[in-house]
Amino acid sequence: IPTGQRNQYLVDVILEQEERETLKRLIQEAVREELKSGSMERLPACEKEEIPDQMLDFLFQMEQE
Repeated sequence: IPTGQRNQYLVDVILEQEERETLKRLIQEAVREELKSGSMERLPACEKEEIPDQMLDFLFQMEQE
């Protein structure tokens, strides 16, 4: 990081972390409220779905580019 941009970088990183924490807290609160009200419908757990090898190979190649 260039010397003149270090402070701005640090400010950006701190703000991004705060935004993540705020979003996490809001999601947790929303889920708690839904669970308290009992309006969430319980669905059976989905079985684990296998990802085809071709798909994994494609994703791996995309990551390498």
